[in-house]
Amino acid sequence: MTVYILAAICAAMFSPVTVQAAAEVTAPAGRLVGLEQDLFGTTVHTFLGIPFAHPPVGERRFRRAERLPPWDGVYNASTRPNACIQEVNGEWSPDTLTSEDCLYLNVYQPTGVPVGAAVMVWIHGGAFSSGAGAGYYGGILAATEGVIVVTVNYRLGVLGFLYTGTDDAPGNMGLTDQLLALQWVQDNIPSFGGDSSKVTIFGESAGATSIGLHLLSQESRNVFSRAVLQSGTVLLPSMVNTVSEAADKAMALSESLGCPTGQGTAALLTCLRSQDAQQFVTSTLFVPVMDNEFLPANQADALNDGTFKGADIMIGANTNEGFLILSISGFSVESANRELFKQAINRVISKELNELAFEAVEFQYTDWLHPDADTRYRDILAAVGGDYPFVCPAVATARAHARFGTNVYMYEFGYRPTNSRRPDWVQASRRSVHVRHHEIAGECTRIHGDMMNCVPINGATNVPCAHVNFLPDLCGSTSRNRRRMHPDTRRHAELRAD
Repeated sequence: MTVYILAAICAAMFSPVTVQAAAEVTAPAGRLVGLEQDLFGTTVHTFLGIPFAHPPVGERRFRRAERLPPWDGVYNASTRPNACIQEVNGEWSPDTLTSEDCLYLNVYQPTGVPVGAAVMVWIHGGAFSSGAGAGYYGGILAATEGVIVVTVNYRLGVLGFLYTGTDDAPGNMGLTDQLLALQWVQDNIPSFGGDSSKVTIFGESAGATSIGLHLLSQESRNVFSRAVLQSGTVLLPSMVNTVSEAADKAMALSESLGCPTGQGTAALLTCLRSQDAQQFVTSTLFVPVMDNEFLPANQADALNDGTFKGADIMIGANTNEGFLILSISGFSVESANRELFKQAINRVISKELNELAFEAVEFQYTDWLHPDADTRYRDILAAVGGDYPFVCPAVATARAHARFGTNVYMYEFGYRPTNSRRPDWVQASRRSVHVRHHEIAGECTRIHGDMMNCVPINGATNVPCAHVNFLPDLCGSTSRNRRRMHPDTRRHAELRAD
């Protein structure tokens, strides 16, 4: 694709955000005062840490969040809010404090755009156990594309997804937090100049899975119009539980904390509510549950039956994305041989594949122009590791939506930033570039899940101009696709960036 090199813009992207004055908005929720920032010659009003629900603490722990009534006076929206409770472990951690009081959102409003601007709501990923809305900076996308950007927090892990089958712990609290934030957007975004009928939700990994689940939920039908799913679907393995799986996790957690499991749900939850919130940071994944209430009983059946919102969608994945998944699982992809390949397939994909199945996978993924290459099993493993959790579910989801007349775009993102810390053979994997929230050093940062990557995340700031120059074309064109999403046919169209 053509890239226009603009030296002045490149220089500006390596300068801190210039904060000039306060910005004010009066919305149905109340009056807010935020920050006014200059970005690329556009003034962006930034409102941080806006509460959209009662704090889910005390007796509200594990329950669905409740709408916050309008506040009196002026709310100071100039400071990033706390992230929700999660493990703090370096690279994957938010760069803010964590707290159980975390249901806040952030709004980035460009000035000079007509009233009725399109709105893009970002739902972060992190395996439903990490991440924060405020860790992503929406100002650049707002400034360059004239859209209003909203980023949101939602409860994670045990606090967001504990399931007992009762109203006191119904499961899916993290998803209903997202829903409440989207309802807040519907009610309040016109005061920021946005059109509540033009809301696109977009996210990566667990954020994309969340979006896929909102497409299935009857309760979420009227709070957005379009969706972008980046490296995540409702078919993403291990990211959705059955009722029995979710209940088993709740029992195991309770036993590990010494809470009674034989005295009824009320006694169990009383004990769990007495625990310090940090006790709920666990290696066990607590994820959405197909409860047959907020969500249907089976996500695959819902896709096959067409019982989903008929919204235009964009969906896809990234080249070499399996490198990340396998690395997290403890495999050295670089030194892969046939034995390691079999071990990885057994652990990451299936424990039940026989030798014939291994040979079939090996045959399908071998580069037969170079069958004896030293990198044969490295390349096979990286490809399978991406296809299984991301590409195949994305294709299946796209086909299901297209079959029922939905406009669908598919993409593969293969751009490798020039300062990537990944091995030379890895193209787009994850976090190939890092950008701190408060510094403008480049837009496309979180490569796993982010074909568009126009919402920076925390990290190093030395982003080369070669990478910066790629962004206006990529992020601009894809943002416009997000807003319009009108392919020429009812079949899924393809979009590739590399």
